Amino acid sequence: VSGSASDLLENIPSVQVDLDGNVSLRGSENVQILINGKTSNLMGATRATVLQQIPAKTIDRVEVITNPSAKYKPDGTSGIINIVLKKERKKGMNGTVAANAGNSDRYNGTLSLNYNPGKINFFGSYGIRRDNRNRYTYDNRTITNTTTGQNAYIDQNTNGPAHPVSQLVQGGMDWDMTKKDNFQVSGSYSYTNMLRNETTFNTYRNNNKDTTSYFSRFRRNDENEKNVELSAAYEHKFGEDHVFTIDYTHSSAKELEDNQYTNSYFFPRNPELKDHTSIWQDEEENLIRADYTRPLGKKSKMEVGAELELDNTDMDYSAEDLWGNVWTSNDEKTNHYIFDENIYALYATYEAEFGNFGFMGGLRGEIARIQSKLISTGTVIPNNYSNLYPTLHTSYRLNEKNELQLNYSLRVNRPEGDDLNPFPEYKDPLNVSSGNPYLKPEMIHSIELGYLLKADVTTFVTTLYYRDVFNRMTEVSKFINDSVMWTTKENMSSNQSAG
Repeated sequence: VSGSASDLLENIPSVQVDLDGNVSLRGSENVQILINGKTSNLMGATRATVLQQIPAKTIDRVEVITNPSAKYKPDGTSGIINIVLKKERKKGMNGTVAANAGNSDRYNGTLSLNYNPGKINFFGSYGIRRDNRNRYTYDNRTITNTTTGQNAYIDQNTNGPAHPVSQLVQGGMDWDMTKKDNFQVSGSYSYTNMLRNETTFNTYRNNNKDTTSYFSRFRRNDENEKNVELSAAYEHKFGEDHVFTIDYTHSSAKELEDNQYTNSYFFPRNPELKDHTSIWQDEEENLIRADYTRPLGKKSKMEVGAELELDNTDMDYSAEDLWGNVWTSNDEKTNHYIFDENIYALYATYEAEFGNFGFMGGLRGEIARIQSKLISTGTVIPNNYSNLYPTLHTSYRLNEKNELQLNYSLRVNRPEGDDLNPFPEYKDPLNVSSGNPYLKPEMIHSIELGYLLKADVTTFVTTLYYRDVFNRMTEVSKFINDSVMWTTKENMSSNQSAG
């Protein structure tokens, strides 16, 4: 198998991968991607790049779970994609090297090594990728004066080429301590650097469509992002399907975005204006999870577990303007925001078969404690909530080769720190955006009806699904004066989809 994890996902039904590597499931990019059944900060904002660096030959299988059980976090509108990596059991040393090149100056390379002297397996890999991302946007506005009835026109055209370079290092150990005990430890480090030179041309015209102002805004955008993740897991097998596991993960993501702006005025002629913004974001996450599975008979079993997730995101946004030869802080555009999110969860599932009928029911309870801390103003805004997430999976076997399935789950799409940060971010003179600290999570009812046919070594699955999203986080834009548009998010709509 050649290619990357992204290439592999492209060939899976219901999964789509766009030209930039962004993954969607059943038309929604709000899908949770797991590695070996666990969440990973690598599958956050940079997951498109990371998936393009994981060699397909290191993947054992990909599980698409559109209605996961209560064992899994309910995040993700469309469900879960679980990438299960191979466990190399061959003794001795082995490895692979791969390199690819594409058009538009794109290339990547990977190196993976594995060493197994016996009960302990050591593994490691390194990958590097250079990409090409050009951004072209067009924004045309017509503003009508309700008093005079006259129109004003504003056109914005933006062109911004960029060539991000990303590197990924992974390593770990898998130790079979005894026949019943296994211990794993692993770590990863990723680094991405991107320089984008972006120019936006702005044209203002009056009611007669005569040009009244024409200027450009140049942005030199330098971004650096570092991600570190360390995890450890222990598993004890009491017997067949009788297992206890506990694992801990610490992850850190640090990002610095530096923007140098220059406004050049062509008509009417005016001196250049320069400003500078710096955005520093530091995110820390600690996750501990314990699971216990026990058979209750030949055709039934139960599973219980607990999970604690502690997240802290620190965002520091500074802005300054050049007056003469002196840089002066712009207090209106400078802010410091801290987002704390602690989630406490318990779950239980019960699975059984009665003749041709099978079912698995589950319930997950969560308490979320959230605080938005506006350091610049000394304000603390709580946004706590709690919820129960039921799941139900049923099946009826018509005969040895045919089966009907009916599944349901309640899922959630939580707002992130950027969605809640109320401080305004000034993208350019015409656009300002801010978060909403009172934003609530989206809730999604997901229902599936499926038919399964087993034909020799091939299995065919046909599924009808229906999703009902309420408390939908909707992007809202409105003018705050004659030319400036303000964009934020509110819970103000619902959405239904089927397929």
